[in-house]
Amino acid sequence: DRVKTWVTFNEAWTFLWLGSGWGSAPSIPEFSNMTIDPFIAGHNVLLAHAYAVDLYRREFQSKQGGHIGITNNQDWREPKTTDVQDLAATERVVLFQLGWMSDPIFGESGDYPAEMRALYGSRLPE
Repeated sequence: DRVKTWVTFNEAWTFLWLGSGWGSAPSIPEFSNMTIDPFIAGHNVLLAHAYAVDLYRREFQSKQGGHIGITNNQDWREPKTTDVQDLAATERVVLFQLGWMSDPIFGESGDYPAEMRALYGSRLPE
């Protein structure tokens, strides 16, 4: 009852993207297909987060008076120039890192960013 702040996952992008072949973390070869594996794993992280939040709110929050959430991370980027293409590229980087884990939770549609859906299509789970 002394713990009032709960975090389900800490910086999921780091272990999903960097741990799936692109980072220095050791990755498992059979789960290193960067075209799909991080997205499947990310979807499972989001489902697990939703389950844990629901369970905490139903069973424990009223007794403990705590809060539960997720910690998302973003390697901030600035456009190289004020050119429209540079501005759009910078926005995509933010959407594809921070939006990937945040939009399904906090966004109005409860889905991945539309730009990710347009680019990755069926590789993003429903």
